[in-house]
Amino acid sequence: MSDLKSVFRILLAPFYFCYFYEGLSSQEIKREDLKKIILIYGILYSSLIIIPYLCGTGFVSYDIDHNGLMSKASEVQGVGNKGFFIELNSLIAILAANLFFIKNLIISYFNENEIKKAVTTILLYIATLISLFITATKLGILLSIVCSLIFVYQIFCSSIKREYKLYFAASIVLLFIAIYIFLGGLITDITNRLNYFSEQSNGSTIDFLTSNRLSYLTKTMYEIDNSTHRFFLYLFGAGYSSPFTPTIDGIKRSIVEIDYFDFLFSYGFFGFISYIAFFKKEVILLFFSKKNEMKSMLIIFLLYSFMGGHIFVNSMTATFLAIFLSYSSDAGLKSIK
Repeated sequence: MSDLKSVFRILLAPFYFCYFYEGLSSQEIKREDLKKIILIYGILYSSLIIIPYLCGTGFVSYDIDHNGLMSKASEVQGVGNKGFFIELNSLIAILAANLFFIKNLIISYFNENEIKKAVTTILLYIATLISLFITATKLGILLSIVCSLIFVYQIFCSSIKREYKLYFAASIVLLFIAIYIFLGGLITDITNRLNYFSEQSNGSTIDFLTSNRLSYLTKTMYEIDNSTHRFFLYLFGAGYSSPFTPTIDGIKRSIVEIDYFDFLFSYGFFGFISYIAFFKKEVILLFFSKKNEMKSMLIIFLLYSFMGGHIFVNSMTATFLAIFLSYSSDAGLKSIK
């Protein structure tokens, strides 16, 4: 019974996908509507981080004294602020995916000479970028810097007018200066935390990026290999909460926080393959499309599922996953014809 909640969360993406697919097929929903939904989500998510941070409220991203996930910024000492959200990994994945999506929209607006739309969308890009810095996560900041570098490169390699390129370059420089001035203390805390993670990872880049999650994987594999139901576990899993076996030398069931392995260990090869097979066609259409504003969102989700986890088993990210997969479905493609 304790696994019902996780099962329903995993089923949210297929259910939402079916809803959007039917809406697109019946022409009640257009592809442009899905773009607007994500942009509105982008405004809401950024607002629910920036506003609490400015007001000194919300929950801290990392509670130094380990008081819990809902430690308030006004009551405890911590690093970063995740606004009114509890789960951090899915929040960062959404913000980072939105950042790349917004970047792609801005490029397309510039190419179509829709300058007003481009400028308006740049403001949302800035708000999302600042939100990622406020959360103070290493992957969030890394992805925001990578996205911005790609953004600058695409702008200067495009056929956009020279004056627009100069304005854009000046805006990016001023933006990072403003971030450093207004978030200087936070950046110092972030740097100290990154140094701590670097020391804990013993120079390993993978351990640094995954926060030593591979050690969790080793422990989980040990627990499964010592179970009398090993074959059954690999085929069908043990659910998301149940232990693999009675306690062995004090080891208890732990979540790896790498979605691919957590999904595999919880629902086995049959569950894992069934889930992938359901979205197989849409993933292929999206991943191999040459021009698709939401292609980078899928890449971010797939990447973050290994680096951070809690993507495919989270209700917030399930919504986004359903949106950009249905956007690339054959129903989505037909909706623009």
